[in-house]
Order: sequence, then structure tokens, then C-alpha cells
Amino acid sequence: MDRYNKILSKYFMVKDTDTKKLIMEKFTKNSRTLPRYIDNVLYCCGVISVNYIPEITNNKWIPFLNFNKENIFHEDKGVKDLSEYPVSANKAQEILANKVIELIHFVSFDKLHSRLSEKQ
Repeated sequence: MDRYNKILSKYFMVKDTDTKKLIMEKFTKNSRTLPRYIDNVLYCCGVISVNYIPEITNNKWIPFLNFNKENIFHEDKGVKDLSEYPVSANKAQEILANKVIELIHFVSFDKLHSRLSEKQ
């Protein structure tokens, strides 16, 4: 997911919010790549998977997130499709990255800090 990784890396490299600063501070103490670390952050916060599934007949994809019951993003447990119709792989990656950015941007800093402290 090259496009997804590039969008997230670009977003998190600009440390202009407390949330992004916290994530980047914890990332620098970690040996993973930034996109893999962000996936770990999401998992700690209740996102089970970030992916897209194929629409076999026309080489298109449907991006989705899967949330657990204890997620801190106020989302219902289960799979949430992020597009009403299948899109190209690049578009699916853009949609996923933008949704992840939205989740991180709007989550409570205190909840995020608490969850990362207990799970990492």
C-alpha cells in the first residue's frame, strides 16, 4: 500500500498537533517503519484491520476498517466500508489514509495517550 504509506508519512512528519507529537515521540523509540507503527497505534486503539477487498468483476476495490468493541474512536464494532462503490487501488489507499488521519485528528488526546501508555 505505497500510496497509503506515503500519505500517512507525509501527514505525521508535520508535528503540528499534540497528538501527532505524541505519536512521533513514541515512534522514535520504536524500530518499526512509520506506517507499520501507525498500524500498531490503530490496533492498540481498537482498529483490528485497515485494508481493501477486491470487487472481482472489474478490478476495483472497497476500502474498509474493522473496529473492535473497545475502540476509542466511537465507532460501532465490526467492519465499516469506506466507499459506497468499488474504486481503483490507488483511490482505495487514499480513502483509507484519509480516514486514518481523520480518526487520529479527532480522537481525544487523553484517551489516545492513555491507550498508548497501557498497550505499548
